Amino acid sequence: MKRKLIKQGAATIMISLPSKWIKDRGLQKGQEVSIRESAGDLVISADVQGIKRTEITIPTAKDYLNRFIDTPYIQGYDEVLVHFQDPAVIDKITRRTDFLLGFEVVSQTSNSCLVKNVAQGMEDQFDVILRRLFLMVTNEAHETLDALQHKKYHQLLNIAQLDLMCHKYYLFLYRLLTRHGHKKRELLPSLYLTIWSLEQVSDHLSYLCTFLADKKRKQNLVLWKECVDIISGFEKLYYKRSDQANAVMKKKIVSFFTSIFKGKQDRVTTKLYTIAEVYFQILPHIL
Repeated sequence: MKRKLIKQGAATIMISLPSKWIKDRGLQKGQEVSIRESAGDLVISADVQGIKRTEITIPTAKDYLNRFIDTPYIQGYDEVLVHFQDPAVIDKITRRTDFLLGFEVVSQTSNSCLVKNVAQGMEDQFDVILRRLFLMVTNEAHETLDALQHKKYHQLLNIAQLDLMCHKYYLFLYRLLTRHGHKKRELLPSLYLTIWSLEQVSDHLSYLCTFLADKKRKQNLVLWKECVDIISGFEKLYYKRSDQANAVMKKKIVSFFTSIFKGKQDRVTTKLYTIAEVYFQILPHIL
């Protein structure tokens, strides 16, 4: 469907809306519609509040899966009405919403509960939250290295918990991209990949912290420092891109791979290799 632009006055450009669309929604002259930008397009909605609602049924706690709540969250729904027969489902949902930034159980009955987005003021904060995710992952890496250098093994379990916040940011950013897109549509694939990659790195670091917390074994701190340099260097590269910086990062990662292959192979070095490989795979997509 196409519409011609109509000039109204000195600086105003207008378009007409299809009469069938107007009638189907019962709109009258003088009423307001909602207009928002999504991935470079303008989306016109008759729902001024723009609230997306859905309903799901989870009969019992045994039937519950996290994805039943994660999926509508990522898809951008504002309200999810959950029907159930077993009240224990509420506890499952409440624990899961701890991982979903802005999603909370706001009301409940004997056989249902309403999960609602209470963070609408953050819906336009994509760039800010993405930067926070970068900082969280870099901070997680530096704190891990510091704990290992000073043999503060008791701190590793606390550092591992940083992954929980990274996971929250990861899901929230996916939600924002799915619902609102991005002002530069061509960046969407690389943005999804970047967010997923950062979450993967955080997962690997969390695993290493948990694994090493009670091992207290001597670490190859040179390898650890090289890996942390890659993590922090990638953050700088992402926000200040250039072909030269990209080539330097690629060379640094390849050198790191060589160092690992020359040394002793164990569970830790395998994880460090995997972290570096995540960045190596994403490099071609951020030019």
